[in-house]
Amino acid sequence: MDISNYIIKSSTDDNHVLLYSTFSTAFIVLTNKDYEKVFVSKEFDDYEHLDTLIKLGFIVNDNEQQIQLLENLSANEVSRRDPVIKIFSTNR
Repeated sequence: MDISNYIIKSSTDDNHVLLYSTFSTAFIVLTNKDYEKVFVSKEFDDYEHLDTLIKLGFIVNDNEQQIQLLENLSANEVSRRDPVIKIFSTNR
């Protein structure tokens, strides 16, 4: 497991941090103690909310998977062809 490369951190007060995942667009507020434990020390094993962090995209199995997903999304956008509909007035 690893920490996602797509996280923005902001302090909310002296005791909490706000994390935003630009990958999943999820927000979460953690205590500074929990933030230090998980995101600095990378102590994942005994953290009780690990499943939630994984579901929200803050912790990933492999950062390469996130990169691949982004590349696939980008490739799909480039290759996608939206149909063009032409509308003509029938009033004369």
